[in-house]
Amino acid sequence: DDLNPLLVAHARRGEVSACEAIFEQIHDVYGFKPTDKNRNILLNAYGKSNFLDEAYKLYTSMVAEKNSVSKPHDGYTVGTMMGIFTQQGDFNGVNDVYDAAVDSGTKVTTAMLDCIVYSHIQRNELKKAEQLCVQATTRIVDEPPTRMWNYLLVAYDLDNLQRVHRKMDSKNVPFDGHTYAALLLALAVGGQPGRGKQIMMEVMPQAGVKVTGFHYAIVMGGFIRTEEYDNVLRLHQEMLQNSDLHTRDTAASTRMQVMKATAMLDQKYLDEGSAEDQFKMADQYFFETLNSGPDDVASTARKGIKGSEALDIAQLYSKFDFYIFLAGHSRAFVKVQELTQQFLSLAPAERKKAIPLKLYSSLMIAQYKEGDHQAVEDTWNMAYDIAKYQARDIKGGRLVLYNRRFDLSRLLSTLTQSYRDTNEMARPKAVVRERRLRTRQQELELIHPSTHTNTRLQRSLRALRDKADVSMARMAEGCRLEIV
Repeated sequence: DDLNPLLVAHARRGEVSACEAIFEQIHDVYGFKPTDKNRNILLNAYGKSNFLDEAYKLYTSMVAEKNSVSKPHDGYTVGTMMGIFTQQGDFNGVNDVYDAAVDSGTKVTTAMLDCIVYSHIQRNELKKAEQLCVQATTRIVDEPPTRMWNYLLVAYDLDNLQRVHRKMDSKNVPFDGHTYAALLLALAVGGQPGRGKQIMMEVMPQAGVKVTGFHYAIVMGGFIRTEEYDNVLRLHQEMLQNSDLHTRDTAASTRMQVMKATAMLDQKYLDEGSAEDQFKMADQYFFETLNSGPDDVASTARKGIKGSEALDIAQLYSKFDFYIFLAGHSRAFVKVQELTQQFLSLAPAERKKAIPLKLYSSLMIAQYKEGDHQAVEDTWNMAYDIAKYQARDIKGGRLVLYNRRFDLSRLLSTLTQSYRDTNEMARPKAVVRERRLRTRQQELELIHPSTHTNTRLQRSLRALRDKADVSMARMAEGCRLEIV
């Protein structure tokens, strides 16, 4: 276990190759059999960086070893694997791992219950999730159920959030920094960042909860939402003067908010001129953020269940996301393509399939606006293969996971608009038909229509119908049902 600190350091940063190299030394160099703790750290590293096949293979080998000697599954192993399935939106996978663990005699942990609660939230089953949170307050578990209640707070609107907040208090569930972050976020989304700032500056210190750069970033985001950009810069200066905040704790997330506010304040973005002239000031903040070390973004380990993006890719993409949006919003579509290509050049070649589809959506829109319809189709083909890979069931079941079924909706919308504009209806028919045949060959489970409707896609379908090509509209809709 002397190598565990090194394993943990690389796992937290999503450095899988380095983590694997140290793990292999345990046996190959030192002649020891890896312990459960060693393997759990590696499993965690796989999960953070979305090495899903490797994670599931390691998990099944650990479980098989326990089953062979009739021992309970390791609680940390179970919680970690449930978390991996949860962040992928695999509801069945979460429950399968939980049931197998309970059957083996594993003691239920709070982390395991967190995953079940979050899985119900993903399916918009908020009442069920709330019932489980209430039940958890009476169960004897290893730690307080604060995290699952925090998930619930983020899922609800402001009115329900306040009700659940009071219920947490009545059930003696302790508050932490993420509890207050959920409240600040609700106030920011609700257009009340001033109240959020008051809570951050007055209530949190009185409650003994540490204010971090993350809390400042949420309030600053609220001021951006209400177009109070001066307040963003003023709050940033106040934060920098706060001696209680660690420098690293104030770096990445708040710098991004400063870039956003500066961009919005700079009226040059609304004037005529080249993209280079329009983005000079934002470039300064963008490249400062891009060149910041990984510790700025990964200063703390990601706890609990996060988004589906891999940690290493999410760190890099977080630095490009808003700048790409800003360029698109300013109709600087050449700039969008430049930024996209820059991101793709920085992403490791072996991690291309972990890139967020949102990037390809922005690229397709820019290509469409520039009239490059062949590039639109080429990008769609790349994105389709990546979406199919990201949405796969690593257990070998149905190809598309429930929570990933609409991943291609926005991209398909842009594709159909491109074909509509070029009056080449035979080409999209062939594209969609090829995808349908391919998915049938792979026994893709059909996803039937539901209440989830993508407005942009529906507009595109209506536009196709207006072109009197009902068959293409039906095929595009079929593509949504089968692929997305």
